[in-house]
Amino acid sequence: MKKIITVCTLLLFGLWTSAQSFWEDLDPGSISTTVEKKAYLTATAHRALSLDYTAMKKHLQKAPFEFTAEAKSAPLQLSIPLPDGSNEVFGIYEISIMEPGLAAAFPMIKTYAGASLNDPSERIRLETGALGFHATVFGEKVAVVGPMTTLPGELYASYFIKSTPNDVGKSCGTTEIENEEALDGTAEDKEFLFTNKSLQAPVDLRTYRLAVATTSEYSNLYGNTPASVLSAVTSVLNQTNAIYEIDHAIRLVLIANTTETFFFAADGDDGYTNGNAGVMLGENPAILFGAYGNDGFDVGHVFGSTNGGGTIGIARLASVCGTNKASGASNLQTFVPEDFYITVTHELGHQFSAQHGFNFCDNENENPPTAYQPGGGSTIMCYTSCGSNNVQDYNDSYFHINAMERIKDFSNNSLSGGSCAEVIATSNTTPETSIPIAGGFKIPISTPFELTGEATDAEGDNMTYTWEEYDLGPMSPLGSPIGTAPLFRSYPPTESLTRVFPNINNLVANVSHVNEVLPTISRPLTFRFTARDNNAEAGGYSYSEIAFESTEAAGPFLVSLPNTGSESWEVGKYMEVAWDVANTDGSQVNCQMVNIRLSTDGGFNYPVMLLENTPNDGSAFVVVPDAVSDQARVRVEAADNIFFDISNNNFSIVPPTAPGFTLVSSPELGTVCVPDVFEVQLQTSSLLGFTDMISFSVGNLPDGAVATFDPAQVAPGGTSTLSIDFSGAVEDGGASIAILAEANGAANSERSVELNIVNSDFSALQLTAPAGASGTSTLPDYGWTGLPNGLSYNIEIASDPDFANVIDAASGLASPNYPAGVTLDENTIYYWHVSVSNECGTGSFSDAAAFKTVSQSCNSFTNNTTQPISGSGLPEILSVINLPTGGEISDVNVKNIKGDHDAFGDVEFHLVGPDATSVLLMQEQPCGSTNPFNVGFDDESPFTDIPCPPTDGTSYRPQEALGAFNGKDAAGDWTLQLNIVNTIGAGGSFDGWTIEVCGGSSALDPFLVTNDTLAVPPNDSRLIYSNKLVVSDDDNAPDQLKFTILKNTDFGFVSKNGVQLGAGDSFTMQDVYSSQMEYTNTEPTAIADHFTFYVEDGNSGFFGTPSFNIVIDEDAEPSAVEGQVEEQGILVYPNPASDRLTIQLKDGNRGISKASLFNAQGQLVLSRQPGFIFGKIQIEVGGLPAGMYLLQLTSPEGVFAKKVVIE
Repeated sequence: MKKIITVCTLLLFGLWTSAQSFWEDLDPGSISTTVEKKAYLTATAHRALSLDYTAMKKHLQKAPFEFTAEAKSAPLQLSIPLPDGSNEVFGIYEISIMEPGLAAAFPMIKTYAGASLNDPSERIRLETGALGFHATVFGEKVAVVGPMTTLPGELYASYFIKSTPNDVGKSCGTTEIENEEALDGTAEDKEFLFTNKSLQAPVDLRTYRLAVATTSEYSNLYGNTPASVLSAVTSVLNQTNAIYEIDHAIRLVLIANTTETFFFAADGDDGYTNGNAGVMLGENPAILFGAYGNDGFDVGHVFGSTNGGGTIGIARLASVCGTNKASGASNLQTFVPEDFYITVTHELGHQFSAQHGFNFCDNENENPPTAYQPGGGSTIMCYTSCGSNNVQDYNDSYFHINAMERIKDFSNNSLSGGSCAEVIATSNTTPETSIPIAGGFKIPISTPFELTGEATDAEGDNMTYTWEEYDLGPMSPLGSPIGTAPLFRSYPPTESLTRVFPNINNLVANVSHVNEVLPTISRPLTFRFTARDNNAEAGGYSYSEIAFESTEAAGPFLVSLPNTGSESWEVGKYMEVAWDVANTDGSQVNCQMVNIRLSTDGGFNYPVMLLENTPNDGSAFVVVPDAVSDQARVRVEAADNIFFDISNNNFSIVPPTAPGFTLVSSPELGTVCVPDVFEVQLQTSSLLGFTDMISFSVGNLPDGAVATFDPAQVAPGGTSTLSIDFSGAVEDGGASIAILAEANGAANSERSVELNIVNSDFSALQLTAPAGASGTSTLPDYGWTGLPNGLSYNIEIASDPDFANVIDAASGLASPNYPAGVTLDENTIYYWHVSVSNECGTGSFSDAAAFKTVSQSCNSFTNNTTQPISGSGLPEILSVINLPTGGEISDVNVKNIKGDHDAFGDVEFHLVGPDATSVLLMQEQPCGSTNPFNVGFDDESPFTDIPCPPTDGTSYRPQEALGAFNGKDAAGDWTLQLNIVNTIGAGGSFDGWTIEVCGGSSALDPFLVTNDTLAVPPNDSRLIYSNKLVVSDDDNAPDQLKFTILKNTDFGFVSKNGVQLGAGDSFTMQDVYSSQMEYTNTEPTAIADHFTFYVEDGNSGFFGTPSFNIVIDEDAEPSAVEGQVEEQGILVYPNPASDRLTIQLKDGNRGISKASLFNAQGQLVLSRQPGFIFGKIQIEVGGLPAGMYLLQLTSPEGVFAKKVVIE
């Protein structure tokens, strides 16, 4: 493009050297005064051109037709002169916006569409006809190329719409009539049909037949012939369709006999009050219906003209397809005709149900439910005649997302605006959008921020994006938002996924603008990210929404160094960046880490990351990169939020002044999870050709940590990795590691790495309650020991030891306790365990604990006597239930308090016991006028919030605990006391209640007698004797004491009579006495093992959950073995014995340290520890009952057993 401009300058406005030489630049000074007097061009700046119109028309005849393969793959190339002096090549195809009959009657009128071959987001619409050539380029700026005079000729101009005069005084009528007959509810309150806006969906093109009438005054502006006026109308409609097809997938098509309602001065009175849109609105239906009938069109409009301001357009809301479909009027302002299509697009927007989108203009035409844009707004459905509330002097050619949603809802509704549309299926689908961060966070006040979205398109279309605020609030002067009023204007779609708030140009220039005001108070903020696919067949769009808040508790967040512009950084130096944290590290914003970036283009882009994830403490040092610039700025941004600030002024980065090297370490801080290895990357570079080797060393290592460099030396430009092994570290907490780089002939460089050393050993966790308990509440509070290295806890409660049936669970608990969320069954064993989480992850669950819930019997008693509740005074109702027999109370519940009252919020319940103890059950419920009630109260209910009114008998936790009655005697009078606490004339009746009183059972629990550590050699087995494990019970025999393994062993297994057991399996105390239980080690490297268990008896007794500990020891004693007594040279006689049993050692050098005698039930009945005895031992057995016994002898060679009989 620059080459073309240069050639044009050298040729002094000569012909272009492109293949299509239709245009010639002209010297504006050469255009005659006579021509200028005829000109209607009002642009303050334009590019003067001449056009070979005949050649242009001939070239355009080669354009393929829309929806064809050629239109997509081989559109006609056409170069268009732009106002800035450049020329853009577009791919062009012909489109049809006239019904066939109309197109056949006026074949000289052609319409085209296309997109830039260089930038597909630049779209074009053009027409040829009786008024010559006309083109509109829709991009970041809207450009027009059209005739310079009212009559067609060779003189053309290229100009930007925004360079036309401000349409001062223009407004849309204040008498808009809301016609919501076809909608399911009003436009303000109805739910949109399309609730999911971010997912892929088919896009259909909806076409509507448009009837247009023109006043004679309008026709006079455009040649006073049907062909010339139709050319003007077609041009306006082509521009309008360019917007509707992209934003709404809607095309308006001129009906076949459109010119029947084109009026000319020669026709006499046309029936319109030209220039008065409000009156024209009422005149148009009769004229259009008279000409075309009710079924002859889908939407109607009249074009007029005016030489002044005032109401230039008006339309009935949501009138397309309905009885008011002809209710639309637009007046062209003769002193600024170029943007007439904006007026028409706006008024048709009303007819398709869109409403005004501006917050405050004239205090007359605002629509608060859709006022999402500050001041007068800037999009199609906004005003640009708002004086001090003007956002800008022209409307941008696109719709705000709210208007898009309203039009989509209306046009897709088969009961309203979709009922008359012709639906054309296309191959297009909507894009998919997302926002990579979740909402709900807070930002500091008076601080810039940026938002970034993500989008994909299945068809690969060239997407454009908008970020628009979606907040409503009080009408507010532009720049002075009140409360939740919108702060930020809308900007036209661009190809950038990111928007900076405020505009980056103003931010860099330190300029504030009333169009974009940063929040200065605590308030909610909502934004919508919209992706348009700009598909040529029918445009699709999707959006995603994010909501967050600003908070006065933080901000403004400000960069303070470098900031003045006087700073100069030298490449390779270690320089400070400073900022005002402004409480952004506090609980409200909670920004703990920031990134520091560098710009070298004056603050517009920040591609260089100087420091990533550094603490938000107000200061950090960075290594100056080799990025020499006199336009440097820094940006400090939240690492996990959207806010940031930049240097106010440019500063300099200058070359190094002495040879040396730079050192960059990354990361500069981190968390180490013991026993991990933490790595730091060290990157060096040379300054002024320095080449000496660089050596590394490290200091301040924590005890037990080991550091290595790979390699230990590098040449400048090389990298090294510092690895710090924390497997031997013994302490956790903070550590500042010092890294030193040295080289001969250069200054040393030192960097520090701040580490948080975290130990993930959670073995100290102990479950405290309920652990091994019986008689536990059915709504227990779970507790365990807190750990200093734990950040949160996770709990599971199950009905089985394998946790296959988890009935209650919670995660992320901040404290080491959990109030039950589920009411448990009575007289049932439950299991629970806890895991710990910290920065390093979540540990495995602890060994489980078991407990047994309370076993109790309950009886219910009812009084259903009805008593009236007076509507005057403060009545008190007393209902008594007498319990004739007593007993100690373990639980009291109140059920089915029934009745009705006109003001349930004024009802208060108390329960009074026989000893006058009173418990407040309920008071001051936030209920209005309610009637029937049926409610209960139970300390162990999981429900706390009582509905208004409670009618289904559900029990809730009382305001005061019914546990106040526990331990008391149940006999006597129990009184339900109902009080009315406020008199408003409401009355009712009390219809009865039920009391449930429970008493606990008195089962005797088993208890632990012996639990000693068992020693087992590696890869070997040992029996578990009663000298290691004994549980007893006052009312149960050994064979009724059932052990259940809760947590199994880790390095071996427990077996019963040779059968391996696992978690959930059981054995009895008798099995221990009978030498049936054995542990086998399968992991010889282990040093210890254990299993946990609980014990049940035959009478609902329970005991748990101790650990049976095992040590793996090569020197462990062997188990006693039946039948080896004689083999070891030990004689036992007489057998049977009646009075005395003798143990004789054949070898006088051997000894016995202990002799034990067990009965057939496994109970120890006699034990002798005579010291280390050689020779012979005698044991008196005369007092023992006759029967079979087991004699167990302990010697240095092991433990041996023999069966003996006592007579």
